[in-house]
Amino acid sequence: MEISYMPMQSVGGDYYDFYLIDKNKVLLFLGDASGHGIYAAMIWAILKVEIEELIEEKKFVDLSNSFNILNQRLTRILENTYSYATLFATLLDLEKQKLHFISAGHIDQLYYDYSEKTLQFLRNKNPIIGTFKNATFNATSVNFNKGDVLIMYSDGIIEGLNPEGEQLGKIRLMEIVQKTNLDKSTAEILSEILIHLEEFFEGTLQKDDKTLMVIKI
Repeated sequence: MEISYMPMQSVGGDYYDFYLIDKNKVLLFLGDASGHGIYAAMIWAILKVEIEELIEEKKFVDLSNSFNILNQRLTRILENTYSYATLFATLLDLEKQKLHFISAGHIDQLYYDYSEKTLQFLRNKNPIIGTFKNATFNATSVNFNKGDVLIMYSDGIIEGLNPEGEQLGKIRLMEIVQKTNLDKSTAEILSEILIHLEEFFEGTLQKDDKTLMVIKI
């Protein structure tokens, strides 16, 4: 795993984390809170506490159920604050070779199937987290094999602008990843993607936090 975190201010509204649930399960998060700076960072501080409590309670065996509980707890805390968060979570089951993922209002993430040499968006539609107390969340699962690559990112990446005011967008990001050598190490993959991104942005001042994670199985 390699991560690039580029906050717009000294602290940011993007959040990422990862946990070893047991010897066979790895839990990964990437999300984006409403707002910027300290206020957004405080939302993630609250969310991190709630996530870790659920992990201690061994509730993260089932992603759907854990998100239902997490949403209820977060909604109670954020009630009447007009705050919310998008959150993408992945639970890797190394024993069963299953990748379970759930997107609470977050943008589609990219997945490279090494055996098929194909790149696709992981699509999973659920409400944003922390807004609707009775919202329900459902996870999606895919089989994985050694060499597969998961690329997780915040919307600051695809909404980034070049000097002409054009957004990068999902399609351009996919094209960048397609011309990146995904057989390399995660550090080399991340570095190559960042070089291509900088070629597009050309040093333009960005207006949002940008987080990019590369996870190779």
